[in-house]
Amino acid sequence: MKTKTPLLIKSKTNSDVYQSITKESANWNYLSFEARILNFNEQFLWDTDENEMVIVLLSGNYKFKSDKGGF
Repeated sequence: MKTKTPLLIKSKTNSDVYQSITKESANWNYLSFEARILNFNEQFLWDTDENEMVIVLLSGNYKFKSDKGGF
């Protein structure tokens, strides 16, 4: 029998990271999710270890650099 996971998680209004869901907090096997606001010329550094990362642009534009290249 599957366990239920709550689908509604309220966002934080006082943080640039306004949504953060880890696989542990959601009782998922693999996926974590984070939504953040980046200001003009602000940098975000992250070490993905052995994990894949997907970046979804919701507005604006960005430059992306990794050890695999720049986009």
